Amino acid sequence: MNQTNKIDIWQYVEMAIRRKWLIIIPFVVISSLSLLYSQLPPDIYQTSTLILVEPQKVPETYIQSTVTSSVNERLRIIRQQIMSRTMLEPIIREFDLYRGERSSLSMEDMVSIMRENIELNVQGADSRSGSLGSFQLFYQGKDPETVAMVTNKLASLFIEENLKRREQQAEGTTEFLEMELDRIRKELETKENAIKRFKEKHMGELPEQLDTNLRALDRLQLELQTNSEALRFAEDRKVVIQRQLAQLEPSSVISEENIEGTTSPSQSPRAQLSELRQTLSNLQARYTDKHPEVLRVKSEISKLEIEVQKMTGDEQTESPSILNISSPNPFIRDLNNQLTELELEIRRMKAEDKRLRTETQKHKKRVENTPEREQELMTLTRDYENIRENYQSLLNRKLDAQLASNMERKQKGEQFRILDPARIPQKPYKPDRKKIALIGLILGLGLGGGLAFVTENMDKSFRNVQELEAFTKLPVLAAIPMIHTKREMNRKKFRKKIAYVSSLGVLVFVIATATVHFFFYKLNFFLIELNNVRRFLLP
Repeated sequence: MNQTNKIDIWQYVEMAIRRKWLIIIPFVVISSLSLLYSQLPPDIYQTSTLILVEPQKVPETYIQSTVTSSVNERLRIIRQQIMSRTMLEPIIREFDLYRGERSSLSMEDMVSIMRENIELNVQGADSRSGSLGSFQLFYQGKDPETVAMVTNKLASLFIEENLKRREQQAEGTTEFLEMELDRIRKELETKENAIKRFKEKHMGELPEQLDTNLRALDRLQLELQTNSEALRFAEDRKVVIQRQLAQLEPSSVISEENIEGTTSPSQSPRAQLSELRQTLSNLQARYTDKHPEVLRVKSEISKLEIEVQKMTGDEQTESPSILNISSPNPFIRDLNNQLTELELEIRRMKAEDKRLRTETQKHKKRVENTPEREQELMTLTRDYENIRENYQSLLNRKLDAQLASNMERKQKGEQFRILDPARIPQKPYKPDRKKIALIGLILGLGLGGGLAFVTENMDKSFRNVQELEAFTKLPVLAAIPMIHTKREMNRKKFRKKIAYVSSLGVLVFVIATATVHFFFYKLNFFLIELNNVRRFLLP
């Protein structure tokens, strides 16, 4: 088995020797081309900066932030803003990016290339809470120093845009709450004025005045009762005095029939008037003012008063109490004086009775209207309370929003901070020239070996005695070695020379191209450094 393997290996070695040019030429060509390709593209440098997301410095138990959007959402929006042409074009002009390609590229093309060269990598993201710990910003370009400066510039833009956006959201919330608060305040003032007008219109019938009205009603009824008793007592006293006067003065005698409401035709009109008034007092003590007998006596009194006025020519009829006021009897004068005072007191008491009854009726009406006014006021008050609670809630939210806005303005809220600033890269990020050259070597060797193997399998000629015997199944008696003519030998040597020269030429071309490219690259790098020094010395 080992011998068989050795024979197989030697067969492959013989095949490689026979097909050496099929292996060498692709290997040299592809290796040279890969080496050339690795030297053609310019060095691309990449650097990064690590930005830390710092939480709010003031505890949330004291001040609740009004910025409710997650960091991932804000970072996505900020990235879109920074990737816009409005933000990238000033950076391209400030750092003079793509200056060697401006003749063939428009500004739109340069912006698109710069977008492709920027990469954002989020680290430590929490999918449940929407928070993240940090994110890394990458940028790549041809000039290492410019790459570092552009990366730091982009990081500062991220920080500025985040602060600006948080402040705008906080101030926008405060402005919205202020507008809503003004609207609610106007509604509240409208309701307050409506309640004020309602209370002014229905003063005395309000629910909070019910106890006052009831106490006033009790007091008025008590006063009315007291006044009625005093009035009855005064009228009784008046009747007693009138009877005394009637007994002392014959002209003023009152019979039992007169007391019942009849008058004697022999008496004078004044005496009759006095008797009728006394009768009216007695009737009023027993009956109401609407009693038929009371109405009849009042009608007769009115007729007698007109008759007495015609007789005396006075403007007013004299009270029966002042009849015979000029009597020489002192006792009669005293009784007349008492009767006059009683009549004045009775008139005052009647007026007071009328006033008390009016006040009582007014307070009764207030008490009766109180439930209706309470229902109306409850409707107004319920709407007012709802608006007032809403206003107070908005006022508290506005104060909280102002605190949050001040916190964002003083940069005490959540913010981005550069943890690792971008540094000038020391070696290029791409292309990986060693990797490209190694891949070219492996590819050239594989392609050459594959061509040799395919060609060997397609060749049906016999190369040794064993192959011939295995094919013909006959023994070989003798083997004549290959005899080359001089012409064949010269042709073979010529082919070798051509192959050597071609391979050498390809190799020289590749080396020369790489050398020229390296020289121009170093020259370009030197010019970039010189330009940076010039910009530093001559700003």
